Amino acid sequence: DVRQETRELLAEKIAKVKLPGLLAPAVLSANVHTTTQAIRTLVQHAEEAGAELIVVGTHAKKGFARLFLGSFAESLLLESTVPVLTVNPSANAPTKLGRLLFATDLEKESRAVFSNVLEFARQLGASVILYHVLLDPLEKGMSSAFSEYHRKYIAEGRAMAQQRDPGPGHARRA
Repeated sequence: DVRQETRELLAEKIAKVKLPGLLAPAVLSANVHTTTQAIRTLVQHAEEAGAELIVVGTHAKKGFARLFLGSFAESLLLESTVPVLTVNPSANAPTKLGRLLFATDLEKESRAVFSNVLEFARQLGASVILYHVLLDPLEKGMSSAFSEYHRKYIAEGRAMAQQRDPGPGHARRA
């Protein structure tokens, strides 16, 4: 049985890691034929298991390899109802999460996400760096009303951060 062989292989690898709190692996077996089906199976399992976060590695493919092979991680980000953290294989794992950078396009949908990021940061005792690229209104033909919208959004974000937690979960502008 392939599932049993997979469980044994995982158990062998996990025994070498010796991480306290590591749960026994779940070997999911589903008759899926597409990436979307595989992602939906994963998200369903994460929800049923009560996972608060899905962590997935990327292959960091570029160019034609990415175009033709697609991106499981990218599709997971688009489909998942559970927050997803992607990890590039060349990234170094932090020893502490003390500063989170929240990249935002300042659109309406970002407000709910920003609120969640602030709560996540508060739980970690981390600071939040708010990052947004503001295009030069003169260079790009942006109206002064559009620029005013950005200033208002940033001010509202600061106010939200102060209301939630004026201490270590505060937001700062980069």
